[in-house]
Amino acid sequence: MSDIARADALEKASIDASVEGLKALLLLNGGACIALLAFLSATMGKEHPIAKEAAFVDGATKALIFFSIGAGLSVVTCVFAYLANQAYSAHMRDRALYPRHWTFGTVWTRLGLMSTAVSLGMFFWGVYTIWSSAG
Repeated sequence: MSDIARADALEKASIDASVEGLKALLLLNGGACIALLAFLSATMGKEHPIAKEAAFVDGATKALIFFSIGAGLSVVTCVFAYLANQAYSAHMRDRALYPRHWTFGTVWTRLGLMSTAVSLGMFFWGVYTIWSSAG
């Protein structure tokens, strides 16, 4: 296998891994939202919640915000990836017409990496919020 073929295979593998990672982030945060909404709907129907349960519901409600932001950011990351790929391909097709698009693609890529990290951070922040309210 030549170096070019190996580089192409590695690039395809990295793209596949990033797609799976974004799916996982969306599933993590979206699944947490769905689970918390189900929990909150069951808990809110009670007439007299206990004080500890009320504190947990408060923490779960706050965590729902973090999980929602995390899910939204995983979708935003896909938009950044699309914009980066469009910028890179425009530059490669016609460098004279799109001389700065490689730089634009790099900016979109970095924004995508940052939104991915923040999305994962929102998941952990949501988990911590629930954990700290349970104690």
